[in-house]
Amino acid sequence: MALCTRYPGAQRPAVRADRLRWTVQLQPTPMSLTYTVRIEYAAGCSPQVVVLDPQLEVPADGSLPHVYPGGELCLYYGDEFDGHVDLLAHTIVPWTSEWLYFYEAWVTTGEWHGGGFHPDPVPRRRR
Repeated sequence: MALCTRYPGAQRPAVRADRLRWTVQLQPTPMSLTYTVRIEYAAGCSPQVVVLDPQLEVPADGSLPHVYPGGELCLYYGDEFDGHVDLLAHTIVPWTSEWLYFYEAWVTTGEWHGGGFHPDPVPRRRR
């Protein structure tokens, strides 16, 4: 309900059993591109966020910052999201928009200004 309330123009998330899948368009700033993003979340797991369109620019050495193998975005430290109390609409979606903002700055400057740590090579799938 929080996703539909906070993002009324977006399509409704698909919810089956304990799994949510939502595709949304995000534009970090008025001058930014609009990105199509897929968020998948299952109870007890970390949300998985992938940019579907446009394709993210990856240097020849494959060093796109703050992503896991397969293109899953690294949005937060391990304990910053608790699915028992945190709402995707108030955490994961704004964090994704913020990640996209810093991504655009990185494309322009070649430097990641978003802080944080680079993720381990293996994505966080289950707690």
